[in-house]
Amino acid sequence: MASVIQWLETGEEPSLTRTPRLLPDATPEASTTPASTPTAVPTQRATPSPFPTAKAGTRENPIPLGSSASYPEWNVSVAGFTPDGNDLISSASSYNDPPDSEHVYVLVEVRGTYTGTGVGEMRHDLNYYLAWQSNRIYEVKAGLFYDGLYKHPRVLEGGAAAGSLAFMVPSNEVSSLLLIVADAGLQGRDTTVGYFSLNASRVSS
Repeated sequence: MASVIQWLETGEEPSLTRTPRLLPDATPEASTTPASTPTAVPTQRATPSPFPTAKAGTRENPIPLGSSASYPEWNVSVAGFTPDGNDLISSASSYNDPPDSEHVYVLVEVRGTYTGTGVGEMRHDLNYYLAWQSNRIYEVKAGLFYDGLYKHPRVLEGGAAAGSLAFMVPSNEVSSLLLIVADAGLQGRDTTVGYFSLNASRVSS
């Protein structure tokens, strides 16, 4: 919160008991000393402190497209976003049901590098959600024959994984979606949660 600045003005208050006496027909004498020009006193104004930038990875300041965030066992980034993946979903398998007229499949391409020990599996080690400005949460669409991370093999320390996740969302919400990545689910106690921008025009500076 910005500090409150109190401005104080000081000046000499005229005496009420001393009335200046004016002489009739008084003519001021010419002065041989040039009149001094009053020096303007600059007004001092406090420079407002800029509002602090929200921590990167928050809902107010999502991680830019292509930038990564660190989790206990993964470094994660969003590599791409497909706002209309209906054709890709339908062509992946004839068993995939098309969305209704008010919904659309969106695809989020994520990439990660495993920094833990032993074996890591990006699809199961982390949880993925889409958030909308109305506070709604959408989970990965289950039952689709399209999930790049499921097809990716497990990796050892330093190994990389990549793939697309499919979500079904209302068509009018696509432009304001954020990806949430959490390491223990949104209800986990020691959860590391990061918000990722999906739209290049919404990337924070």
